[in-house]
Amino acid sequence: MSGIGRQIQDTKNEINRKQEAVDDYTKKLRLLEDNQDLSENYKRIADRIKDKQIQCNKLKAQIDIDYNAKLLDDSWILRAFPSILDEFRMKVQKLSKEKRRQQREDDQRIARGNKEGRMS
Repeated sequence: MSGIGRQIQDTKNEINRKQEAVDDYTKKLRLLEDNQDLSENYKRIADRIKDKQIQCNKLKAQIDIDYNAKLLDDSWILRAFPSILDEFRMKVQKLSKEKRRQQREDDQRIARGNKEGRMS
């Protein structure tokens, strides 16, 4: 090959390498653009999820309020019915005494069980 033929071949090879580099950069640019779109979509979805979680927590807090117990605890609903309110208070006192009695019996039973376990 003559000098001019060699220069032409070298130039063609250089053009081919540069074309491959352009193609490679074009592919990478498209990939970056796709990733940018995906990233923006992800951020948008993540923000929506966060908003929904906040909304969900607010709703759970509202649901967790036991309105019936609150009304009875405050005796608000029973103020119009004093006889029922008095009866309700008596039942609560009875149940409270019974609970304490059963707790004492259970504590004594456990204490007896521990003593017997140590004696053997």
